[in-house]
Amino acid sequence: MLQAERFALERRAKRDLLAIKEKELQFYTTNFASFSTQSVLLVGFSVSAVTTLLITEYDVSNIYILKDCFYILNQY
Repeated sequence: MLQAERFALERRAKRDLLAIKEKELQFYTTNFASFSTQSVLLVGFSVSAVTTLLITEYDVSNIYILKDCFYILNQY
C-alpha cells in the first residue's frame, strides 16, 4: 500500500515537472515568435528605406556613407 502511494506520488511529481517544462517551452516559443516578427518588420523598413534612396541627389562623397549604411544594415 505504501509502495503504491509512493509510486503515485512520484508519477504526479514527474507529471507536474513535465507541465512546468511545457509552460516554459511555450513561453520561449511565444517570445521568439514575437521577437522574430518585430525584427523582420524593422529589417523590411530599413532595407526599403536604404534601397529607395536616390543617390543622384547627393554628392559623390556621400555615396560611400550610403554604401556603408547599406552594408551595416544588411549584415544579418
